Amino acid sequence: MTIHPALRRAIAALAALCLLWLGWEGIIGGFRQWSGSITAWQRVQTLSQLLYGAFALLSLVTAFTWRQFRRFAELGFMLGASAAAGVASVVWGGTSILVGVVSALGAALIAALIMWMLRVGLPAEAISRGEA
Repeated sequence: MTIHPALRRAIAALAALCLLWLGWEGIIGGFRQWSGSITAWQRVQTLSQLLYGAFALLSLVTAFTWRQFRRFAELGFMLGASAAAGVASVVWGGTSILVGVVSALGAALIAALIMWMLRVGLPAEAISRGEA
């Protein structure tokens, strides 16, 4: 199935906006939250939040440059987002471990969707030719 170039650009723009927003929220939110992290698990959650924010931005950068690190950045983003969501619901929200697992799976699915949108929106051929 071929995607129209205008739709491809719109998908790429939406993915880029999501990654910028999640990068900002992850990093800024993690720094703000650090002083309120009392338990070891709250610190783990805060660190995973900082990591998913950093990897969100790195995923966006590696879509254009440093392409050899693209898979590393994408995996870091997906794992960081999954860990941050799963642990947050338990340590900050007081929910059960089962809810934490469901939250982690949901976050992983959303992160994978964003990565898919970025790959569909910015095909490797267009980036290497400078058309993106």
